[in-house]
Amino acid sequence: MKTLVSALALTGVMVVGQAQAAVYHGNDSCNISLNYDVTLQQQQLRVAEKNNELYRIDGDKLFVNGKQVSLNHKQQQLLQDYRTGLSAQIPKVVTLLDNAMDLATDAVGSSLTPLLGDSGTEKLNGALEKLHQRINDAAYQRGDVYYIGASDDSLDQVFGDEFENDIEQVVMSSIGNIMVNIGQSMINSDGGSFEEKMEAFGEKMERLGDDIEARMEVRSSEIERNADELCESFAELQKLEAKVQQQIPELEDYTLISKRH
Repeated sequence: MKTLVSALALTGVMVVGQAQAAVYHGNDSCNISLNYDVTLQQQQLRVAEKNNELYRIDGDKLFVNGKQVSLNHKQQQLLQDYRTGLSAQIPKVVTLLDNAMDLATDAVGSSLTPLLGDSGTEKLNGALEKLHQRINDAAYQRGDVYYIGASDDSLDQVFGDEFENDIEQVVMSSIGNIMVNIGQSMINSDGGSFEEKMEAFGEKMERLGDDIEARMEVRSSEIERNADELCESFAELQKLEAKVQQQIPELEDYTLISKRH
């Protein structure tokens, strides 16, 4: 019984993990992460740690720990280039996460809904809603404001053990309906003997699994391609950030983009 529960519960979680990994490193050579919270609104970029603003770029003006830093023309241009680069990429990260959420919902729903029954499906929808809320807390767009929570740890937690446990609880609480639906599917399967019905049911489940996997693979491949492009862009921004810090010493202690180890 536990094997059945674990297999059902993890069907969608494995796909979610693949989608989440693509958000930060679609390929093994990409190890970029963000170290602080980032809020983007029109010409303003705010970098903070636990709601404590570290620095803010307003147009061509820079404020570090609440105090404006005097900049020459070269420094202003570098800072604007950096803000413009981040402003182009931050919305893409939020979009990528939305796509990962859609993939997770589809993967888990397609895998479990046919077996759960009405009450189980309602609980599943509740678990997915909790996932959606956790994503909204970690990264979101609200009007012209974009926000990404501090580092990839926030997103690892979103798709981590809590979500896996939520799905497993849904399966455990609905195990009666699952067994009934499996039994009905076996009875309605082609074949005369019990062994033939078992074989027909197994083939049906395999075809369903193959269909879900094929659909997920197409969508996750697109997510990975977008993640690869984002990774390359952030790698370039990391180089630009190093130049900004070299030219503006007040930012030396606040490295936003770094490589994961």
